Amino acid sequence: MNETPFFMQLKFYKTPQTTCPYLPNKKEQLIFTHLDDLDSDLTHDFMAKSGFRRSHGILYKPDCNNCNACMPIRINAKKFNFSKKYLRVLNKNTEITSKDVRLLGSIEQYELFNKYQKTRHKNGNMSLMQFKEYKSMVEDSPVNTILIEYRNNKDELLAVSLTDQLFEGYSMVYSFFDPKEKKKSLGNFMILDHINRARQNNYSYIYLGYYVKNCSKMSYKKNFKPLEILQNNNWDEFN
Repeated sequence: MNETPFFMQLKFYKTPQTTCPYLPNKKEQLIFTHLDDLDSDLTHDFMAKSGFRRSHGILYKPDCNNCNACMPIRINAKKFNFSKKYLRVLNKNTEITSKDVRLLGSIEQYELFNKYQKTRHKNGNMSLMQFKEYKSMVEDSPVNTILIEYRNNKDELLAVSLTDQLFEGYSMVYSFFDPKEKKKSLGNFMILDHINRARQNNYSYIYLGYYVKNCSKMSYKKNFKPLEILQNNNWDEFN
């Protein structure tokens, strides 16, 4: 019987350098490993706490030369304070219902995803994704993953979140929404919904990926206090 700890059985690889999607004049390089042939949920949970993210059956995190700007960040759901700002977000979205659906990518979701990409990230690689690739992103998961649809009282699809279930929280893999509904603050609303879900299930954390101080696209994350950030292998309060 192999008694080697599961995380020591992982083999790690590095990607070639590419253009950094967050900061100008920077190069991105990722370290990654595969979830194959191991206890996927246990491995994923351990690695999420170590700052890794999941895409399909791969766990990855930035490992760039001379740069450590990408900082893993998570919300402490149990201590989160619903400020007046976030109570207003909830109040103006009372008509929206969130529902777990089958882990299947649909044309309706893809059309919303495509609209979101073309409006918010038109120069990003994901704006080129075809329906088949979108389905793969949603359905190719070796871990416990939920797909959440957000609809209004007319049954119109307004937002979607692909979310991984961890042992003590959620990891928001990818979320998107109707860019025409800017006044609804749907991105914030989905995070608030995850916080409520975590509290209902007695979970502690919502993992939001990485925070990059000088990237405007990441600035919304710092407002969900109290936050914790991973540095020097410890999760510390983020100020």
